[in-house]
Amino acid sequence: MILASITMLSIAVFFAFIVWLVYKRFWIKINPELEKAIEMLTGLNCGACGFSSCESFARALSESKEVRCPMLDSDKMSKLCNILGTKGVESTLKRAVVLCKGTDKDKKFYARYRGIESCHAASLNAAYQGCSYGCLGFGDCSKVCPVSAISIKDGLAIIDINRCIGCGLCIKECSRGIITLVDYNGKFIVYVACSNKDSALEVKEVCKVGCIGCNLCVKLLSEGSFKIEDNLARVSCGGNGLDREEEYKKVIDKCPTHTIEIEYSKKRAGI
Repeated sequence: MILASITMLSIAVFFAFIVWLVYKRFWIKINPELEKAIEMLTGLNCGACGFSSCESFARALSESKEVRCPMLDSDKMSKLCNILGTKGVESTLKRAVVLCKGTDKDKKFYARYRGIESCHAASLNAAYQGCSYGCLGFGDCSKVCPVSAISIKDGLAIIDINRCIGCGLCIKECSRGIITLVDYNGKFIVYVACSNKDSALEVKEVCKVGCIGCNLCVKLLSEGSFKIEDNLARVSCGGNGLDREEEYKKVIDKCPTHTIEIEYSKKRAGI
């Protein structure tokens, strides 16, 4: 009995020694600064930065590689770089917007779609819908959003800027290419919710809220805040200025098709 106990104890000590050797062989020294940096990141591992995980991104940043996380503004990126002792790339907050405003009530349809409820499938034969640029509304973008910021209402994708983190995954998924990232000042965003490049008459024929390229927004707001490209109005670079909010609102009110959108953050709206 005593011999058996000694034998079992010897075996246990032997295997414990083996485990200790393996631990010493493969042990990786933990960098406390790196751990702190990883904790600052979202942990969503969305891949928008070009890396498979937030940890991989933090390691690349610690190695002084020129990388950026689209979810972090300049201040947060600076703090992250200070912790890791590196120089990062300047980062601007971005939010995704859908450059289409046409719901099922606004769009013209030539037939009823009967098929797989997927934008990619529907885009293969989208002649049933009058506007060849508009949102198909089957929610492929909402399925890839890691924070559930996209919903489908009346056949149109709606993005909540308070939930959106600017990862850009919805942009890659949109078969129509009508989702884009815009600069976000933390208070509101302004954009023209249309992608139809056809003439004004053709736009009016297929959608009630499409941009007709009337140039009114360009004339009403000075300093090049709006521009016309391919029959479409667009907010120029440097737009969304906090000091011009009231001017934007006046232009939005006068837009004949009400295509220009302004969306507020919950902080700005006092929610």
